[in-house]
Amino acid sequence: LGVDSRSGISGRTDTMMLLSVNIEKRTIKLVSFLRDTYVEIPGNKNNRLNSAYVFGGFDLLARTLEKNFGVKPDAYIMINLAGLVDVIDQLGGVYVDVPANKIDRINAVIYWYNKQVLGLNNPRVGYVTKGGHQRLDGRQAEAWARYRYSESDFQRSERQRTLIKLIFEKITQMSATELAAFAMKNIGLIRTNLSLTDLVALAPAVLALKDAEIQQ
Repeated sequence: LGVDSRSGISGRTDTMMLLSVNIEKRTIKLVSFLRDTYVEIPGNKNNRLNSAYVFGGFDLLARTLEKNFGVKPDAYIMINLAGLVDVIDQLGGVYVDVPANKIDRINAVIYWYNKQVLGLNNPRVGYVTKGGHQRLDGRQAEAWARYRYSESDFQRSERQRTLIKLIFEKITQMSATELAAFAMKNIGLIRTNLSLTDLVALAPAVLALKDAEIQQ
């Protein structure tokens, strides 16, 4: 769950992905739920899917997904904008193909982040300056995944899944010890119903799936 929040970890879940892992078949499935999908929210009036968490936390969001889509997640991890940027920077950035005709859209998101989240007096810094395959830092990568004007939410959610895939590839290059340390270092950036012990215990499984197929 990704929240469009400047500080804290709360608000509407504008990014929602279901991660399903099959250890035996060595497959990972990643499914996006579009935030504006109009659904039945149990105990509430029909509304956009991204409002379910606001009304009743993860429990209500899970029941909403089960009611409307037949799936019920048993765990969640939530992060805000600044947390995602921090994680990507810790991993040394990611490489993506930037469309030259979308640079202004990407930089508009960076401008907003610099001004609203970082409070910079000069928000026109850290911009993407060219198109093509290149390394993006946290702010740039998040902006690449978040820009939405001139494209549909289907394309936007696809970029977000790609970003998660790139982060996963970076993480699986770590050793089990490094991955456990990474989890402990960043536990404060997320909200989850998994304990730190649960997260550390998942490290060997993550590394075992290093070459697993990610289906979207």
